[in-house]
Amino acid sequence: MYAEPTPSENSETGTHGGALLKLAQVAAFPTLTSVGTDWVAATINLDTIEAVFAPAYLDDGRALTGANAAKLEQLLNLATLVHKPVIIAADWNIPPAELENSDWFGTLKSLNFNPRILTPHNVRFTMSGGEGSMLDYIVCLRGGETLVTDLRADLGGPFRPHLGLFISLNSKPRQLQLRHLIKPSIPDRKSTRLNSSH
Repeated sequence: MYAEPTPSENSETGTHGGALLKLAQVAAFPTLTSVGTDWVAATINLDTIEAVFAPAYLDDGRALTGANAAKLEQLLNLATLVHKPVIIAADWNIPPAELENSDWFGTLKSLNFNPRILTPHNVRFTMSGGEGSMLDYIVCLRGGETLVTDLRADLGGPFRPHLGLFISLNSKPRQLQLRHLIKPSIPDRKSTRLNSSH
């Protein structure tokens, strides 16, 4: 699974949602669940459990105020409604410690969503401007972190100065049943002997 959230063409008016969801080589058959301002959510079937995956984008320089606060409220509403593990992959535009100390994260805790922040293991920062910052990571709710087997930054992606995220989820391949017509094999009459005794 690959996620790179990007802002919409018109973030100010909130049109179109903006976040791009790229699911590559996933046998989970994602189903679009919801669309908000600069985020989308898809339900994915992971063998015996369903989870919701939501890439998102928070505006740079606004921290968790204004439009970003409204986006976080939408994501909180999503998490409240779906009753499933949730994985939010985002360009948060703030470091993990700042998000963890926010009122929004505190609300997630008070609702017993057991929020966990996971950062990509192969880099120290995901935004290369200045000294570098860890701004692109995931927040897992309701045990979503137990589904993540690998989280790494895409070092070759086209999203500079940010890095996209590769996310591997614990899932067995789904077995598919295909219905198709099979032409019966008819034996050669010369090689077939009929048994006439009853």
